[in-house]
Amino acid sequence: MVTLIVYDGKTLAPKWPKQVARYEITTDADYLGRSQAEIAASGGVVAGDYIELRDGRETLLTGVADVPEQVAGSNRMVVHIAETPTIFSRDIFIVDESPLHDVGIEDFIVQLINDNFVDSGDPLLDIPYIRCTAETHTPIATPAVEGTSNSINLHSYIAKARLLYGVQVAAMINGPNLDVSVSIPSSDPIIIDATTSDVTAYDEVSEIDAAARAIICLQTVDRQTEQITRTYTTYYLLVDGSVSMDVNAPDRVTGRTVTAVTSTPDAVEQTAKDAFARNRYQHKITLDTRTGTQLWDVSRLVVGAPVRLWSRGGKARDTAVTGRTTRSDSAVTRLVFGNLRVSLTDKLRGDFSQ
Repeated sequence: MVTLIVYDGKTLAPKWPKQVARYEITTDADYLGRSQAEIAASGGVVAGDYIELRDGRETLLTGVADVPEQVAGSNRMVVHIAETPTIFSRDIFIVDESPLHDVGIEDFIVQLINDNFVDSGDPLLDIPYIRCTAETHTPIATPAVEGTSNSINLHSYIAKARLLYGVQVAAMINGPNLDVSVSIPSSDPIIIDATTSDVTAYDEVSEIDAAARAIICLQTVDRQTEQITRTYTTYYLLVDGSVSMDVNAPDRVTGRTVTAVTSTPDAVEQTAKDAFARNRYQHKITLDTRTGTQLWDVSRLVVGAPVRLWSRGGKARDTAVTGRTTRSDSAVTRLVFGNLRVSLTDKLRGDFSQ
């Protein structure tokens, strides 16, 4: 029997448990998954309360309640549940970035949570029952933010850290505390063969929006005569991600042409690189697997889990789970895989096939 337990969003004190008639749990790579559970109508659930879905002693989900919805013509209501890291959706300033580079990105995130959400000095906004720990320690050389700004939205940063480095932020209610752990789990890829009968539905979509040539106009103005001079330079994207001005470079990729203007001579090449950096490549596979399959452990296929996926086109791809949905009234689990480790330039060269 699955039970929904409500905890007060301000104190974490338990309110009451309710038996769940049905549920749907959805998680995704950006921590923006929206789950729901249907229970007998009752007061006391407000937006910001914490929710646990339990099946016996197993916790299926810990999340944050949104405004409940009454089911028309019945005495039931649907509780909408956001993923717990959404509580960190707040713009903050980075004061000390050194833990990111010297200790680990996990410790850096813990510091940001503690400094801005647990002990910021604002009693109205602080969440004192959070206990945050770094389970692993992975120094990162890349700055937390690009450019001169030191402001970030912490929820967005956590989601980006998950995408780039595999950082997982997990939350669990433990007595009077909300335990938040930050880690980069290490595990062998789970092998899934999408050609087997235990995969009951399969869809594969790829999309490219890519520039391969950038024409940059350097526009300068003579201060005395106010005469405008324009100089044009063409850059080409190469398969290794670098740029070249050689039109005959053998390792050029194909794609559309973009233009840009700059008034700074030293910024011409960087302007071209910035144009190429906006290239977008999306490759997504969605499949339904039997939840009770014996071919792979579905319980391990959580968002972020590494996977070696044999596609229905016969190719093996290293990827990761970027979305997962389970339903109480379904015998299958829907999985989404993205961020396949094939480069955009490989795709443009035509080296990628299903």
